[in-house]
Amino acid sequence: MKQQTRQARLKPIQQSQTRRSADDQVAREFVEFAAGVLHLASSLPHNVIGMYVAKRLIRAGSHSGEKFEEVKVTANRDELSDHVASAAKSLRETMYWLRLIDKADLCAQTQVEKLVHEAESLLKTLRNRRGKCRSSKLSRKGSHLAVRRR
Repeated sequence: MKQQTRQARLKPIQQSQTRRSADDQVAREFVEFAAGVLHLASSLPHNVIGMYVAKRLIRAGSHSGEKFEEVKVTANRDELSDHVASAAKSLRETMYWLRLIDKADLCAQTQVEKLVHEAESLLKTLRNRRGKCRSSKLSRKGSHLAVRRR
C-alpha cells in the first residue's frame, strides 16, 4: 500500500520533469532557429533595403524564442497561453520576412527554405502547446465559454 502511495506522489513530478525536458528541447530549437536567422540576416545586401529587412527579421526571429522562454517559467495558464500566442505571432512575422527575402531574391533560396521549414515546425509545436492550454481551461471551466458583450 505504501509503495502505491509513493508512486502516486511521484507521478506528477515525473510528468513535470518530462514536460520540462520537452520544453528545453523546444527552447534549443528556437535558439538554433534564431542563430539561422542571424546568419541569414548577415548575408543580406548591405544597402538600405537589406539593412531594413535584416533589422526586422532579426527582431521577429529572436522574439519568438524569447517568448518561449517565458512559456517555460509561467505557472498561470492564462499567461502561458498569451506567451504562446505571442511567440506564434513573432514566428508568423518572421515567415513573412523570409518569404519577402525569397521573393525579392535578396538571398540564396536554400537558406530561406530551410528557415521557413524550421519556422513551420516551431509554429506547429506552438499550436499544439496552445491547444493543450485551451483544452485544460475548458475542462476546468466547463464545456462552454462565457462570451463578453461590448
